Amino acid sequence: MKKYLLSSILLIAACFVTQSVSAYDFSEENEDGVMIYYNILNENDKTCEVTWKDGERDLVGNQSFNDYEGDVKIPSATTDGYRVIRIGRTAFLCCKNLTSVTFPNSIYCIEQGAFSGCTGVTTISLSSSLTTIGRSAFENCVGFTSIELPNTLTKIGSSAFEGCI
Repeated sequence: MKKYLLSSILLIAACFVTQSVSAYDFSEENEDGVMIYYNILNENDKTCEVTWKDGERDLVGNQSFNDYEGDVKIPSATTDGYRVIRIGRTAFLCCKNLTSVTFPNSIYCIEQGAFSGCTGVTTISLSSSLTTIGRSAFENCVGFTSIELPNTLTKIGSSAFEGCI
């Protein structure tokens, strides 16, 4: 009985680990040839979010394993017709070689830690539809020269701009 229980626990744990490190759903190049990674949010509504290459990350450790660098323009829709409506949790975390990001008006939410530690970012062009900036979204983005917040913004999470100069 103990052997069966231990085997069952190990199998469940293995399934959980596999699910928690799942990769992005699909990727494609934007108009400038930058590969962008996406997770599907709702298949029926054809909506997705920008994510990072290897799936969701934790904010602890501030690791950078991303391909995002330079100037990145987020498209409003993918070639398969998915509307890009948010920037996912830790999507650009610690992309130190990222310099600017341009959002389409379809983006309504920037999730927790999305750009935390992106020290090279100087310019962010936010969506005019943006309603939410999550906790620590731009934390320690020390390179900002300015940022203009849209009138549509209704929620800014704690520490969203902490450490920004």
